[in-house]
Amino acid sequence: MTTGDPARREPDLQGRVSELAALEHAVARLDGCRRSRWLAVCGEPGIGKTRMLTELCRHADACGHLVLDGHGVDLERDLPFGVLVDALDDYLGSLEPRRLSVLGRERLAELTAVFPALAAMDLGPRTPPAAAVAPAERYRTHRAIRALLERLAGPRPLVLALDDLHWADAATVELVAFLLRRPPAARVLLALAARTATMPPVLATALATADRDDGRARDGHRLELEPLPAGAAHALLAEHFRLDPDGRAAVYRASGGNPFYLLQLGRSGADRGGPRDGTGLPGVPPVVAAATAEEIAERTPAARHVAQAAAVVGEQFAPELVAAAAELGHDVVLAAFDELAAAGLIRPTQLPGRFAFRHPIVRAAVYGSAGAGWLLGAHDRTARALAAAGADVVVRAPHVERSTAGADPAAADLLARAGASSMGRAPADAAHWFAAALRTLPAGTDPARRLELTLDRGRALSAAGRLAEARTVLDAGLAMLPGGDVARRARMLATCAGLDNLLGQPGRARARLLEALGALDDRHRAEAARVRIGLAAGCYYAGDFDEMRRWERDAREDAIALGDPALLAAATGLVAGAEYLTADIGAARAAAAETVRLLDTVDDDALSPHLVALTWFGWTQAHLGDLPGALHGLDRVAAAARASGQAHLVPLVEVGRVYALVWSGRLAEAGRSADTALDASLFSGNTLFLVLATAARSWSALLAGDVHAAVRHGEDAVACAGEDPDVVTATARYALAEARVEAGEPERGRDELLGAAGGPDLPLIERAYRPRWYELLTRAELAVGDLPAATGWAERAGKAADGPVPIPLRAAEAALAGAAVALATADGAATVAARRAGDLADLAGAPLAGARARILAGRALAGEGCTARAVDELGAAEATAAACGARRLRDEAARELRRLGRPVARGGRPRRRTGPAGGVDALSRRERQVAELVADGRTNRQIGRALFVSDRTVETHLAKVFAKLGVSSRAAVAEFVGRVRA
Repeated sequence: MTTGDPARREPDLQGRVSELAALEHAVARLDGCRRSRWLAVCGEPGIGKTRMLTELCRHADACGHLVLDGHGVDLERDLPFGVLVDALDDYLGSLEPRRLSVLGRERLAELTAVFPALAAMDLGPRTPPAAAVAPAERYRTHRAIRALLERLAGPRPLVLALDDLHWADAATVELVAFLLRRPPAARVLLALAARTATMPPVLATALATADRDDGRARDGHRLELEPLPAGAAHALLAEHFRLDPDGRAAVYRASGGNPFYLLQLGRSGADRGGPRDGTGLPGVPPVVAAATAEEIAERTPAARHVAQAAAVVGEQFAPELVAAAAELGHDVVLAAFDELAAAGLIRPTQLPGRFAFRHPIVRAAVYGSAGAGWLLGAHDRTARALAAAGADVVVRAPHVERSTAGADPAAADLLARAGASSMGRAPADAAHWFAAALRTLPAGTDPARRLELTLDRGRALSAAGRLAEARTVLDAGLAMLPGGDVARRARMLATCAGLDNLLGQPGRARARLLEALGALDDRHRAEAARVRIGLAAGCYYAGDFDEMRRWERDAREDAIALGDPALLAAATGLVAGAEYLTADIGAARAAAAETVRLLDTVDDDALSPHLVALTWFGWTQAHLGDLPGALHGLDRVAAAARASGQAHLVPLVEVGRVYALVWSGRLAEAGRSADTALDASLFSGNTLFLVLATAARSWSALLAGDVHAAVRHGEDAVACAGEDPDVVTATARYALAEARVEAGEPERGRDELLGAAGGPDLPLIERAYRPRWYELLTRAELAVGDLPAATGWAERAGKAADGPVPIPLRAAEAALAGAAVALATADGAATVAARRAGDLADLAGAPLAGARARILAGRALAGEGCTARAVDELGAAEATAAACGARRLRDEAARELRRLGRPVARGGRPRRRTGPAGGVDALSRRERQVAELVADGRTNRQIGRALFVSDRTVETHLAKVFAKLGVSSRAAVAEFVGRVRA
């Protein structure tokens, strides 16, 4: 394809020089890299989006790339992943199974549930298809498809072209948004086309975010197509039609320069002397609709009848199914196909025996030309033919829906089964099918069945993120409940109250819960406990921690009266959280210990009704400093949630894991948990989960060294949280503030913090957590150069951390603030303060805080002239930060080492020395013992027992071993020792 010579351009590509250059550029950039790209072609109907994608695919194919393409269909929006199946399924069916088996059992299970071609392939042992996957975990399917694309792009670059995404099903749209956010790590060009005005909001947001992101802007391009200029339009018309100059001018004026309308009007004008007006189709100018309708009317009656049957069957159609819909013989249908193809109305596809209409608008016009009664029968015949062929209920459902004129129990049952089948991966489609099933239920249907379908629809809407609609539907379900069913009504009111809170209506939520509580008596203590827990949750969002503690203590009394150990464990865990939030750390730890004891006595099945409470208990454990206990408990909750169909809790569980993992120094795992939380919450409509997940992603990215991503995610979290002053908004603003401080904007970070927390006294932040906020304020003021302000914040941090039962990590953060101020004032106590902070961090099992303390200690010692001791502290800090994956912290320690003359490579990795001054020879006797035990595969605890020292002492020795050997992992230590032993 040559973009420089317009004279050589194909007629229908005249006037598209810059656009074609953009296509060539997108394809060319796939070569010589391992990164994916995206290109979005947008514009009004008929502007040439499909033509652009066609040209891109042709050019990519000529370059030797693998090209796969699919497109959305207006009448087939309810087929999950329909666009992607259209693009990939036939190609997947042609592959050798061994090319796909490397994807692994779990991924293959997800892919088999999406692509019919894989179900028939022998892919070896694999997990059965997860047909009942939880809606909240549909990101697993997205990840499996991304891995598939990476695999397909292995031998040569892959161009995946998805056209007409304005008609795509919800599952495809979510997948495309996911791929824009988390692109494949391979040479994949994601080429998209959609109408600008009717683009699905999820896709519009994803494209806007990808376009905005300066870090990846070079990886994508949005191409907005404009109408053709007059010269190009006249050349196009002259090539195709015998129109005089006045006729071409008239067509151009009527078309507005739209290429599709030009061709349609040109055909009409050439045959009849000029364009005509008529009744339009939705979204199509009347003159174009009239031209299309007249073209169809010119065909023979048999051809028109077959065309209408083909429009019923689908965008692509085979003769057998069209024959069934039309009630005609196979030979008659084939003859009609010949006539329609000769007239340019239909065309053969790449699949043998399959045909498609020239353009979706042509199909819409043909479909609209058929009578309503005939369409009912044609859809019914199509549905029956699909059933006889063994088609899935989701494939049959659109035809069943369109062929059911009134009450039909069998149709309602099939539509409900389609809803259940779609629930996991396409909850928006499931909601549609449940609604269709409700419409087709006979008037005398058992009210319990109608209520069941209503609740199913409400759950599907909630899973699809359409929370306001879900609440409306569930309110309708409440009205259907029998008057005496007090317990069930209380449970449903609690569910609706949860939606009220997520929709920003806490007053309405509280009123519902109080109404429910007022109707309950001692016979309903289990329901009363649930309602009181709901009231406590509302108090948490409002920051009223004392009232929250009252409701949770009352819920615990209900559990004690019932003698239910699982409910008692959940309620006691919530009491632990309330005691922590009200700064009674001793009571919180006692309640936490009691909760752990109770949890050991019950199995996961008994815990399943209480997983929300136990998730919050895991958060409490992390904030109290029991990091291993928090991770163990949250992992148990995650397994129980998936087993019991409550995977919607995954974001909350994973964010809790982020806190525990980051404080434990396991940043790579924290990043994965943050990604999972964000993936699971993005399409949920749950603002709370989305804010927490996005803030967690910001925090983990910052500590891993990606400041740009940290700021971006922090801004997204704040935008999602809104302006209301509450603890959720405060969480988002803290993440953004820390990112801004590290990005060199300390004033903005400071102001963000004070605004989020309600002022200098931080009234919106629980007292036990305030040292962390004050430490960041100290850092911000030191960066600004306001030493008195920094001193004031450090003093506040110390007072907030002080208490009868301190939390070591919070005390370490307060000590870090004091040490930083002492260092800035050249106070001789800086070294002592920094070492105290390090000891507290070691006690808390928080290596990153310990590394920061050792950097401060190293700087203080260097200032005192104690260079050797400073190098030891800084080397330990650098090694710890490197082992944790904290790049910025590692680089900070490395810079300080270089200032002291220690050779450290750029990027923070110390240069290895093999002589007497470095390497294994530089280790002390105790350090060498530790290194040799590491090489033998011993854990820190086993090493401590062998050497009769504490685990913390082992960690200190190991950090020094890392520094002296210039490595960042235990495996590298083992390698060093192995070479010496050899």
